[in-house]
Amino acid sequence: MNVRFFVPERGNAGQNGFEAASRLVSHLCEQYGGATVHLGGGNWVSPEGQLAAELVFIVESAIPAEKEPFALAEAKGLAGQIKLELTQESVMFQFVPSDTYFV
Repeated sequence: MNVRFFVPERGNAGQNGFEAASRLVSHLCEQYGGATVHLGGGNWVSPEGQLAAELVFIVESAIPAEKEPFALAEAKGLAGQIKLELTQESVMFQFVPSDTYFV
């Protein structure tokens, strides 16, 4: 199983999302042995009805089977930290079933 976090480039008060993503990468590398970062775009409709867009860092890590039982609670905690740090209404994360191999 893989976990993915979607970290905005900027927080609502101008905070640097790259720094938050970098800390997340360090944590995931320590916990699971590695992480990958992809750049992406996030879009949503603002309260004013306007289409909004932003750059996001997609931080992904493969979770070893023995750590899967604890992964949801940990991911919720990490997303909550990023949400507070970047003063976001929410931070998206997802689990992706996968057969991940390293050769």
